[in-house]
Parts: sequence; C-alpha cells; structure tokens
Amino acid sequence: MTGRGLRRGGLTAAPGIVVAPLVIGCSVSVGTGGLNETKLQDEIHNKIQQVTGVAPATVNCPTDAKQGKGNDFQCAAIVEGQTVTVNVTQTDDSGHVTFATADAMLHRTDVEQFIHADAQRKGAGQVTVNCGTTTIVVAKVGSTFNCTLDTSAGQQTAVVTAENADGHFSVQYQEPSGAPTQTPTEEPTDVPTDSSTGSAF
Repeated sequence: MTGRGLRRGGLTAAPGIVVAPLVIGCSVSVGTGGLNETKLQDEIHNKIQQVTGVAPATVNCPTDAKQGKGNDFQCAAIVEGQTVTVNVTQTDDSGHVTFATADAMLHRTDVEQFIHADAQRKGAGQVTVNCGTTTIVVAKVGSTFNCTLDTSAGQQTAVVTAENADGHFSVQYQEPSGAPTQTPTEEPTDVPTDSSTGSAF
C-alpha cells in the first residue's frame, strides 16, 4: 500500500488538535456568608452536563474544606465510571468560587473521526477506528489512551496523548509490533474544528 505519510505499512504521527474542546470552568456564588458544598456540587454537575451532554453520576466535594479566600480544594465527579478532578478556588470569604476540571475530557466519537480522517488522508484506505464505548473519554493531562485501527494494511494502535485540560491532544501511531513509527517532529498546535459538540468557556 502506498500513500503520503505511510511508513512500512504504518502511519506517521499526527499533529495536535482540539476537537470540540470541552473546557469546563465557571465562576459562581455558592453561598451567602460562606461556602455551600451542596450548591457547589450542583453547579459542577450542571456545568459538566451542559458542556459534555453527559450527566455525572455523582459529584463529591469535601465537607471539611477550610472556608475563605485562597483556600483551594478539589472535588471529584464520576462521569461514565471515570473520575474527573475539579479544582476549586475560593475568591473571597463569602462563598464566591471559581472551578475548572483538571483532567482532559474528550468526546470519543470526535477523536475517532479525527483519527479516521487522518488515516485516510495518509492513504490507509478503508479504516475502522475504535476508542472504546464511553461517550466521554477522561484522561489525566499527559497520560495516554489507545484506539484500535483496522486498516487494509492490518491492525494498528493509535496512542492518544491528552496535552492539556482544554481538549488538546496528539496522536502517535504504532506498528503492529508495538514500536512507534516516529515521534512528532513539531510541537502540537491547536487546530479548532467545526464540530458542533461541546463548547468553550
């Protein structure tokens, strides 16, 4: 099989991209005269559902968090069985906070569609991509997860690296033997797409 970007039947590394960035952050008041943990949990739950389209099963914030400006803490949301860490900053002593997810949250189908299009651009022919079964993939920043590609040249693995919590990721393809074809030769760059899922905040 021939085609631009092919190497020994495999695919070269793909550039970084932002696909439907799921930037989950907010500035809210969750109390009068102090912090209301229940209201904060509701705000985090609603924001994650609004941005991803998936409602968390639970959101838990510490009940013993020290109240007052500068006392930062973390909450945990469970999204399709995956834990999402949420960083919370108290901006005053009266219950005003900002929060943002510390982990990358990606729409699985958007990642699959990017890999599919990238592989076809490189001449892979017929391609089927499988990144799992969840609607949202949660990954720690800097961590990786694997997607499987069935191509006309055989099966390969796409190793997806979560570059930051804003939905920026990069892809590196592996040969069937498991050895990476090559490392990226340039820094990943943000390339917004026209996807309608999710929204930036």
